[in-house]
Amino acid sequence: FALGLEACREIMQRGANPAALRLYDAFESGVQFALPETNVLLVADEGERTIVDSVIGISEQVCAGSGDRLDGAAIFERWLDTRYLTGKSAEGFQRGPGFVADTLEMAGPWRDLPAIYADVVQAIAAVPGTLAGSAHQSHAYVDGACLYFSLRGEVAVQEREKWYRQAWDAANAVLLRYHAALSHHHGIGLLRAPYMAPSLGTAFPLLVAVKRALDPQNILNPGKLGLSDRLAHEAD
Repeated sequence: FALGLEACREIMQRGANPAALRLYDAFESGVQFALPETNVLLVADEGERTIVDSVIGISEQVCAGSGDRLDGAAIFERWLDTRYLTGKSAEGFQRGPGFVADTLEMAGPWRDLPAIYADVVQAIAAVPGTLAGSAHQSHAYVDGACLYFSLRGEVAVQEREKWYRQAWDAANAVLLRYHAALSHHHGIGLLRAPYMAPSLGTAFPLLVAVKRALDPQNILNPGKLGLSDRLAHEAD
């Protein structure tokens, strides 16, 4: 997976910008493409032929010697057929009453992503009741990328909420350690609210001040972004 991330980084930093550049770890490659012993890197582009040929040419140069060239048509068709399906994080598991599955997306710089991937998967796995943690790289940029983690556990029904929060706490402790972005596109809402203050550090009071200035009665989306408790405490 680290080798695949390095390929994605070089593709982007050499000026190529494929329409799709997605890297799946061995677990998700097995679930999505029935290729459990490899890390699938999918590269696809569209548009003017000259530009597309250049993008694919750069991608092929970067990936030369890094692994086997797979059946690209079959992989791409499978990806097209399933990319909008919800609940993909639960695929491949028996879903009993104590089963829990969710996704966690984040963003960070290329230099940190291999370690973040390894540490988050390990942290999730260390939570009692975890079945599997995995990830794919879903959005790539010149300076970094989004890793999209899946976490799955199975515990007693009454323990589901406890496992869920422990898994999120474990994963986000890693993100905080690497100063990564808590979310790439899903947002903070209530679930990630406990991690906002340590993530923003000395910038968090600025967010509090903006919220107080624009919403002194705290009526707009109360509880979001980890702000309500802080505002109520300061009002006291």
